[in-house]
Amino acid sequence: LFASLIFLMPAYRYSAIWTSDHNTASIFFLLSTLSFLRWEKEKNYNTLNLNIILNVIFLALALYCRQYYAIIFLYFMLVYFQKLKLSTFIKLSAFVFLLAIPGFWLVFHQISLLISIYSSDYPNSILVTTSILSFYLIPIFFFLLLNEKEIFLKLHNDKKNKIYLYSCFSVLIVLLISLTSFDYNYKIGGGFFLKLSLLFFNNYFLFYLTSILGTILLIYLSLEDKNSLFLFLLFIFALSGYYIFQKYYEPTFLFIFFLIINSK
Repeated sequence: LFASLIFLMPAYRYSAIWTSDHNTASIFFLLSTLSFLRWEKEKNYNTLNLNIILNVIFLALALYCRQYYAIIFLYFMLVYFQKLKLSTFIKLSAFVFLLAIPGFWLVFHQISLLISIYSSDYPNSILVTTSILSFYLIPIFFFLLLNEKEIFLKLHNDKKNKIYLYSCFSVLIVLLISLTSFDYNYKIGGGFFLKLSLLFFNNYFLFYLTSILGTILLIYLSLEDKNSLFLFLLFIFALSGYYIFQKYYEPTFLFIFFLIINSK
């Protein structure tokens, strides 16, 4: 029943109606994740086994459908760099390079593929992305608070609690600075809470609140695994653009949250 909820997601439904490659990319990404989880379960860090090969092949196929899966490729490569023997990692990198050759060929013959909507306007990216991710995180944490409060009471020691508080304080300052230069075209993308904030309140206050909540929850998750922090930063900065759509994160972020991120 839980796995079937994907069929209710707007991104899945409109992609199916329009026969978009979005769903094809999701299938390849799930197959890639399945291979990755099998590899983690085996704990075979000395050889380039079949599960690693399948992981990068299926993820490459997902990437050729939707280019933003490149950021998840970086995450997997970081994990492999940390756990594999150096000689094995070098072999894997060479294999990944081979998988990238068709991409280089496409760019060489059609240079316009390099033209994108990427923008270095990071204040917009930080606020919009954290607000979009809060759309998925707030319900999850809300039900955890209702049903399993002990998770939050036992999760961190005093040292981590201090780090968490300092991190939240520092990031909130960054968010406040970002608010002063926020200038996003709300008519195109921006996520659910941005639209809701303008529709019901005719201001950005609800949107800003969800950005703050999303940031706090992402920091909380990052305390359990530094690799999660790396992945969240990739989401925020690598997908920075003039237009940021919620479809970039749905259902990909939920797959990542429940299958890849190491969290209690």
